[in-house]
Amino acid sequence: MYELFVKRIGKSLIGIFAVFCVIVSVSSVFGQVTAGNLQGMVTDPNGAVVAGATVRLTNPESGFVRETTTSSEELYNFTSLQPSERYV
Repeated sequence: MYELFVKRIGKSLIGIFAVFCVIVSVSSVFGQVTAGNLQGMVTDPNGAVVAGATVRLTNPESGFVRETTTSSEELYNFTSLQPSERYV
């Protein structure tokens, strides 16, 4: 009887371990990020923050162009940018 109990526990532990391995390997796939964000502040030559400024982001390699205006907190924010070697 004891041997049967040990076999069942052993099979259960193997099953639990297998499920754990699958969960860990699948969760790492969702951790991959394929886009980035860029945030900043526009200032004049004296260091004063410029509100309502238009900011243009360009990728010369792909021809990508996006514009935004600084927010009420005087920040600009570009989201969901694709990886590239250069944005200007």
